[in-house]
Formats: sequence, structure tokens, C-alpha cells
Amino acid sequence: MKRSIVVSSILFIVMVSTIIASTKTTKDIEPITSTSVTIGDMRVTLMNIARTVSLSNQYVNGQDDKKDQLYAVPSVYVEFLIERLGDTPIKTGPHDGGIEFWENGKKISALGSVIHGGVGETKQYQSIESTFGFDMPKVDNPDRARIRIISERGFVFKSKRIEVRIRTSFDENELQWFVFENIPIY
Repeated sequence: MKRSIVVSSILFIVMVSTIIASTKTTKDIEPITSTSVTIGDMRVTLMNIARTVSLSNQYVNGQDDKKDQLYAVPSVYVEFLIERLGDTPIKTGPHDGGIEFWENGKKISALGSVIHGGVGETKQYQSIESTFGFDMPKVDNPDRARIRIISERGFVFKSKRIEVRIRTSFDENELQWFVFENIPIY
């Protein structure tokens, strides 16, 4: 009897372990070469990008403020560092000139049923010690670096890798496109 229980217990453990192993949902972590792009005296470092879902009762399917109905709106969260290298004075900024997502050589547009938009904020580099548990990228001068956090509504990606284009600068008349290719997006 005891032997039967032990064998049954071992078979149960093996069966559960097999089920867990076969339903594993985590993906392998893939290395990327670089997430920093420098143009002139500006360096932009892509820090985080993630698919998200915004729960909204506004601006979906042409409807405004349906208080009794929420929609799951696919969105994307992007966090990047912008740094002014050298000693050129920082007058204002950083200025946001837009963000674009490209997939297989084609620009991705927001879903037609969702009014495109999002939210963004700028933080002082020194105000954030880490992000998602990772150390912040090293900068030459923390007083000359800012963190931009952007969430954009209505984006769906079919590929596992995309191109991210960020248009920014510390001076409004010097906006540049910083292009990050082959970025994993799961």
C-alpha cells in the first residue's frame, strides 16, 4: 500500500513537472547590440519598451465617454534617456518631436478605431535611481540628462522586432531623428 502511494506520488510529480515544462510561457532573453545613438552633441539611450494595455472608456470606436463600457486598447510604453554632451548651454527642453514605430520597413499607424495619442513626462536624471530594477545608464554629467517616458495608444506589433524612431533635442530648432533598429518587442 505504501509503495503504491509512493509510486503514485512520484508519477503525479513527474506529470505535473511535464505539464509545467510544456506550458512554459517565458521567452528566451535575447541580447541586442546597442541602445544608444549619438548625433552631434546629443545622445539618446533607449531604456525600456513594452507592449501594454490601456483601459479606456474614451476615444474608442468613435465614441466619447461611455461610462459603462471599458475597452482594452493596445498601447506601447517607451522610456529613454536624452543627454547633452559637451558644454553647450541647455536653454530649454528636451523637446519632443514625436516617436514612430516601424515594422519590416513600414511605418506602423495607430489602429483606426482608436484616436491616436498618449501621455508623456520628463524627469531629471537624478530623480530616478533605477528603472524596473536595473541600474540607470551612465551619463557624463547628470545635470545634462533627462528621462522621457511616453505611452502611446493604439499600436499593435506583428513582429518580434521593430525599429523605434525618436525625434528629440534640447533645442526646438535642432530636432533630430534617433533610430533604434532591431529592437525586441514581445
